[in-house]
Amino acid sequence: MTPSGLFIGLSTLDCINLVDRFPGSNEKLASQTQLLTAGGPVTNAAIAFAHFGHPTQLWSGIGRHPAGKIIRQELIEYGVNSVDLWPEFDQAPVIASVIITATNGDRSVIYHKHSPAAIADFTVAPQVFNNVGVILSLIHISE
Repeated sequence: MTPSGLFIGLSTLDCINLVDRFPGSNEKLASQTQLLTAGGPVTNAAIAFAHFGHPTQLWSGIGRHPAGKIIRQELIEYGVNSVDLWPEFDQAPVIASVIITATNGDRSVIYHKHSPAAIADFTVAPQVFNNVGVILSLIHISE
């Protein structure tokens, strides 16, 4: 039986630009390519886990903002089932600007660390964890 995975934590919307070199101060620089994609450590792990054919659930704050819709659509495309921990949240999730150099993969990330909606206490039935072979959580889970 293929192990399933449960991933709990941050989802972001990443705007990634691939460049030949980092721009200098006050310089504009055209990128080789640009990608708008779901991101965040736990979200990336969930997508990678699903890529290898494992049933995957992501519990994350995504919300109702249009940026959240982009994240949600990408999760569907990769076969990741998501549970939105901020279903009524109207503000944007964390949006990251990422610059990656094509020559060596160095990167810089700029984001605004805001405090979106607090995740309300919720109770999870123990059977949710039946047949879960992998759990990755970057938020505190209490018993």
